[in-house]
Amino acid sequence: MTARFSTGPKNTLPTRRDGRKASVTMMIAMVMPAILLALVFVSDVAVWSVLKIKTYRAAIVAAEAGARSYNLSPDKRMAATVATTLAKANGISTNGASSWNASTNTMTTANIVAAVVNGAIASSNPALRVTVSSPAANAFAAFFTTSSYTVTATATAELIVFAISNGCVVATSKTGSGISLGGTVNLDASGCMVLSNTTQDYSGSVIATAATFLAYGAITVGSNASVTGALLQNAGLTVDPYAVDGGIISTFASISPGSTRAQGVQVQNGQSKTIDPGIYRDFRLTGGTLYLNPGLYIVDGDIVMHGGAAMIGTGVTIAFGGALSSAGGAYQQLSAGSTATVVNGALPAVVLMGNSTSSQNVGGNTNTRLTGVVYFPNAPLSFSGTSTANGSSGCLQLIAASVTLTGTPELAPSCASLGALSLSNTFYNAARSVH
Repeated sequence: MTARFSTGPKNTLPTRRDGRKASVTMMIAMVMPAILLALVFVSDVAVWSVLKIKTYRAAIVAAEAGARSYNLSPDKRMAATVATTLAKANGISTNGASSWNASTNTMTTANIVAAVVNGAIASSNPALRVTVSSPAANAFAAFFTTSSYTVTATATAELIVFAISNGCVVATSKTGSGISLGGTVNLDASGCMVLSNTTQDYSGSVIATAATFLAYGAITVGSNASVTGALLQNAGLTVDPYAVDGGIISTFASISPGSTRAQGVQVQNGQSKTIDPGIYRDFRLTGGTLYLNPGLYIVDGDIVMHGGAAMIGTGVTIAFGGALSSAGGAYQQLSAGSTATVVNGALPAVVLMGNSTSSQNVGGNTNTRLTGVVYFPNAPLSFSGTSTANGSSGCLQLIAASVTLTGTPELAPSCASLGALSLSNTFYNAARSVH
């Protein structure tokens, strides 16, 4: 038996499966442009997001850098320049030179505006506000518009300023060692703040007492040293109010270091001499006692005291251009006048002041008594002996580039009653506003 197979015509009608394939293909073809555009849009959004983060970060870094610069030195233009430089360094492109507007404290550069403004926490606080802009690429948007897209960010960094009414020791220099105590020093600064714009170091068998020890840098306490009071390290900078005081500036300007325009004063052992306010070449006391009548004394050169010499005066300000050295049992009993009592050109509250960079040695034996502000902004000050301020109700404030204390000094914070200028401290506020 033979098998037979049909060889009739094939069925050429499309099946349901074929129809579904064709439909899918057509749908893919129809939606593919939209998918591609969506992918490009997502790419744009991703680029913009990254650019926004980058721009915000540049604004923050620039504002912080400017604030820190202003904290180190209150130069508004320099602070704005530092902020602008940091914005550039963090990817903000700019062309052309920067322009400075002193009336608005604003530096403007293409895509960067840096300004010193009033703070948000307190209007008296300085702050750095930086606005930066970054143009973005428009891969998707270019299909619909020729307009460009720009990311803009503003950041503000504020410096917090607080007044200090009880500062007794201030080391103003921003380099080197600030305040140093070693050996067997016994410092009594009860009720005072001890402040340094760099570091503080307490070594040996030092005993130091104060309300607060505050340093811009580190505070180091040796294993055998005893320090009683709050320790605030890595804190703010203390502002020297006398640096911009008109009376201090004009008095320093009247000093002529090395000049021979005036006679010197010499007092030898066993002698006693009284002098009036005026200009002198130098003071050289090899013994005896020099009495100073109330008023301002301009000494162009040095003040040298030894051999048990004494210098005594009430309501006086002594401003000199050389160095003060006190040794061999010499001592000073000097007090500044108040705003209401000063006469003959004396400055309220200021008892000793100098603009030299030479080391200053103030103090002496147990007879030493000083009342007022001792001010040497450019010089290292060594304050020795058992100098006192006549108890904690008195006034003795030491302000110098750096301060070294020896012996058993006693300081006192009540200088406001004499008209002493208020100290302030600034610290960088890490909190910032970004928008």
